[in-house]
Amino acid sequence: RPYPKRCLVFSPEPQDAIVGMGGTMDRLIEQGHDVRLISLTSGSLRVPDSEAEKFASILLELGTMEPESWKEQTAYARHILDVLKQKGEFGEDTAELRKLKGLILRGELRDAAHALGLPQEYITFLNLPFYEKGRYRRFQLAPEDTAEIVRLLREFMPHQIYITGEAADPSSVAALCFRALQLSLDELQSDGWADACSVWLYRGKEQALEPWEID
Repeated sequence: RPYPKRCLVFSPEPQDAIVGMGGTMDRLIEQGHDVRLISLTSGSLRVPDSEAEKFASILLELGTMEPESWKEQTAYARHILDVLKQKGEFGEDTAELRKLKGLILRGELRDAAHALGLPQEYITFLNLPFYEKGRYRRFQLAPEDTAEIVRLLREFMPHQIYITGEAADPSSVAALCFRALQLSLDELQSDGWADACSVWLYRGKEQALEPWEID
């Protein structure tokens, strides 16, 4: 049994692993294992317009306090607010808006990881292409998605992998990320380290633990 173990925790969307196994991550870090958190997608489609509007409004207000040195930031904030207005309630997010929403979630994940004692440099944001190119219920995995995961696994050569999504709706982000990991591991069967690597499944939002089951 190697110690410390190299542990990769895969989170389909940024918040999934914290919600699903934050306590387990805290215990692994407390025990001294090398824990890395991998956000497979940006999660931008999950962020409401109100969050982007709040960010842009604050940035715009800050810009008015420093009108000379914050010209670019002020212009960006006004642009985002215009995009939101033109988009309306049922329009699709532009690439710029999705990028901003993804950055908002990155900040939230870093805050949560900090509370667990996980350094920011131990978080990786993969931004898998299937998510950035698709829409909910219309996602399609491609070889470029598994290539990103294969590269990461070969670089880190983990002793343990944590993932969710095996029981999720097949068209959901979690299920597609689980499938992408399966396909990646299939490609790595000839790698020597893969024989000693174990895969652990954690509960996702679809199968939350009852309060008395947490321990």
